[in-house]
Amino acid sequence: MIIFRKIRDKVGWLRKWVVPLLTFGLKFKKKVALTLRRSELYRDWFHLPDPKNLTIEQWLADGDCEDKIIHVEPAMTVIKAPPATNEPLNHWYFEKNKAGQTDASFVLMLHGGSVYGHEGGQYLNKRGNYLWDAGLEHWTYFNIGFMETVFKLPKPKYYRGRVAVLAHPWGYQTFGHWMFDVLPRFGLIERTLGLESIDYFAVGHDNKAFQKRSFERIGIPEDKIIPFDAKAHIRADCIVLPSIAKYNNQHLQRASLEYLRRLYCPRGLHGRKRRIYISRKDASFRHLHQENELLDSLRKIGFEECVLTGKSQEEVAALFGSAEVVTGPSGSGFMNMVFCQPGCLVIEIFTPYFFPPFEWALAHDCQLHFACYFGDDRVMKPERPMAYTKNIDVDPADCFNFIKQLMEKDGLL
Repeated sequence: MIIFRKIRDKVGWLRKWVVPLLTFGLKFKKKVALTLRRSELYRDWFHLPDPKNLTIEQWLADGDCEDKIIHVEPAMTVIKAPPATNEPLNHWYFEKNKAGQTDASFVLMLHGGSVYGHEGGQYLNKRGNYLWDAGLEHWTYFNIGFMETVFKLPKPKYYRGRVAVLAHPWGYQTFGHWMFDVLPRFGLIERTLGLESIDYFAVGHDNKAFQKRSFERIGIPEDKIIPFDAKAHIRADCIVLPSIAKYNNQHLQRASLEYLRRLYCPRGLHGRKRRIYISRKDASFRHLHQENELLDSLRKIGFEECVLTGKSQEEVAALFGSAEVVTGPSGSGFMNMVFCQPGCLVIEIFTPYFFPPFEWALAHDCQLHFACYFGDDRVMKPERPMAYTKNIDVDPADCFNFIKQLMEKDGLL
């Protein structure tokens, strides 16, 4: 789906002809699948949901429902201040996107329910109704739910007791999504049911070092972890679903941020002293072409170059926690600004072809001073397709002066 969207953005005729054809094909497939699914024998044979989809609210209002939801934090509207930038023509974007929202958080318990692994989890209640708003559903790009188009599912594997599902489609391999879309949900269970009340944890992961270390920090033994991929189908006495920050949500609840800090900085954040430049020379894309020239100038005012690859998450947390200024080309390493102390100056260098707004939101939530320096031709354009692999070109002298002026304004020089 992601690949298709990138191609679609670049080739106009795809939007005109291919998208309607695919939509027609999916609608026809949905009609056939739902017709077959009216047969209870067919559903039982192929482990399919009931043709009637429900929302969580509709299911909990049913008189036959024994399930329970624990409401934790309410939804909130957030207004972000526009960041400082080197290009005034980009202010339209910040004004347009300054309003955001944190989703309401909850823990849902489905007794006798099941979950299929597509897109990080598709949830069914004990009667087999698909709860379409319980997980992430990206097929709604076609206004069609994935579970409405399938003809069969694998037989579910049964587990006794409570199984907490903490999967996310982008959390399997990506550090940023693991950090903010998976780990805070452990904290949600911790402060409601308690982690000790869970018998198994179904987690989508790729056995990466940072993921294994996370399990150790949380205190979850390996024999309680169920690998959960796109083809997994699990049924349990009770499926526990901690709510997901939806894919279009750019803010996290304050309790989630505090949980991450406690997890990796149990003794609190350190004094702000260091000035760090986060390099992407270890990455395969989005390099800053003039990095050496810029670093030559930054070192004169006390900056040190840091490559995060090879460092433990505890070391990275300590590094950001001790920083008074952080700068460098945009990348997932900036997610670690969650460990910065309030008031830390964060200056991220972007290409106008790719601006992920989560860092702006995260800086606001962590009470940091956030600024954007745009390289290349500097101007963001609404019709411009996103190009997240594009390298960045800057004027080293201009970029250095921008950083220096912000530091002088904050009383750091």
